[in-house]
Amino acid sequence: MLSHGQLSDSQFPWLLRRELRRVVTSAKVLPLSRLVIPQEWLTGIGRLPRSWQSILFGALGSPDDWPVKRVCAVLSIDRSTLDRGFRRQSLPTLSTMFRMSRA
Repeated sequence: MLSHGQLSDSQFPWLLRRELRRVVTSAKVLPLSRLVIPQEWLTGIGRLPRSWQSILFGALGSPDDWPVKRVCAVLSIDRSTLDRGFRRQSLPTLSTMFRMSRA
């Protein structure tokens, strides 16, 4: 773990970039181009708040690691708010999306 207090100002950006590169290369997230998501889902998710979009795409990429409760916790919303946002965009519920993406 990096601590800015232990580094000089000139070392911090370089070490931070190196640490970020290590984390990104070790992540097990599928790139969006490899996800098979129906176009209407992409359109609907694109109309949801931006703060939700990256979390939702990550969750759809690895649905076994992301129960709906965890998605709601990360987004700091309750399940009814999430479901309401999905209904407004004519999307199925997140749990339905997870079941369909696993198939």
